[in-house]
Parts: sequence; C-alpha cells; structure tokens
Amino acid sequence: MSSDRPDATPYVRRKAPPEALVRVLNPIVRASLGTPLYRLFPRWMAVLNFVGRRSQKRYRVPVGVHGVDRIPTVFTDRPWRHNFQGGAPLVVTSRGTQRHGWAELVEDRDQIGAALLRAVERTRPANLGIAVAKGHQPTAQELAAIGSAVVRIRYGDP
Repeated sequence: MSSDRPDATPYVRRKAPPEALVRVLNPIVRASLGTPLYRLFPRWMAVLNFVGRRSQKRYRVPVGVHGVDRIPTVFTDRPWRHNFQGGAPLVVTSRGTQRHGWAELVEDRDQIGAALLRAVERTRPANLGIAVAKGHQPTAQELAAIGSAVVRIRYGDP
C-alpha cells in the first residue's frame, strides 16, 4: 500500500516474528500450553490440533487466538489455513486445557479487514503480526490489504 508520508513507509504493514525465532519457540509452545507452564505465555496463545484435509497429516500449530465479536479468531497467511476451507474439526489447547470445536476459513477481504480492525482495538498490533505507524489509526481497508485470511473457531459440535 502506498503512503503520502515522506519516508514512503506504509502506515500499516505485516510484521511476522523472525522465522528463526519461530523455529525455536514453536516446539516449546507446543509442549507447554497443555501443562501448568501455560502461565508463562500470553492468554491469547494456543495450539491448534487438526488433521490435514488431503494428507491426513496431524498438525499442532501454535497461534494467537483473539476474540472478535466473541468469536475465537486466528489471523494467518500460512498454508495450513487451507485445511479449514469449508470447515473442519479441531482441538484447541490453551491455558492448560483442550477444547473441541469446528474451524472455518474466511478469505473475504471485507470480513478480514473488519475483523482485524476489531482485534487491533483489543490487543497490540504486534500480537496480530502487524505493525502500525505511531499515532496512526488503521482503517478496515488498510488492514484488509495486508490481512490474508481468518480462521474462525466455534467450540462444541459443528
């Protein structure tokens, strides 16, 4: 997205954690969130446990789960998200407990922008993998331009 700022830096951009850090921390998060060690992690950290649609491979993916309109929501651009196209069962491990549910992929830009805007109102942008210029209030359109997908979770039976 272009900007009218003199330094030509966008007001809103993706800012994922460094890949090397993710490789080191993900196994620790996977091992810890289902134990009393969960207390060492932010409340929004969780592990999604699911089976691949085609491969039948078991996945255990550390994510941030954020409440958007009281719906547990994950923002991601990672390829595993496609396993939730059309909906799929999963187990969410968070704060020492496991909850069964159903997750569905949303790729509609307007819905993604609106969801990211509501999430930014409740948490730091860095917790969502984005950066916002100091003093800037992002719009749903700006957020839609950088957001790639949303996975919405419903706990209980589908």
